[in-house]
Amino acid sequence: MNESLLDKRLPDLIASTREHCPASWIAINTNGDALSDTLLARLFDAGLNSLDVNAYDSPAQHAEHVALAS
Repeated sequence: MNESLLDKRLPDLIASTREHCPASWIAINTNGDALSDTLLARLFDAGLNSLDVNAYDSPAQHAEHVALAS
C-alpha cells in the first residue's frame, strides 16, 4: 500500500494497461493530497474508469475534492 498519485508514471501505466487490456476496469484509490485538475484530466484521458478519494483531513479538503469532480 502506498499513495498511487505520487508515481509520476501513473498516467503512462494506465494508458499501457488500457492499450493491452481495453475491456479492463481501471480504478485508483487515493488520499487526494497530490490531486489536481491537470492530473485528474490526465488520468481519465489515459483510460482511468474510477477514482476514489478518501479525504480525511478536514471538511474543507473534502469540499475541494468534490469540486474537482464537478
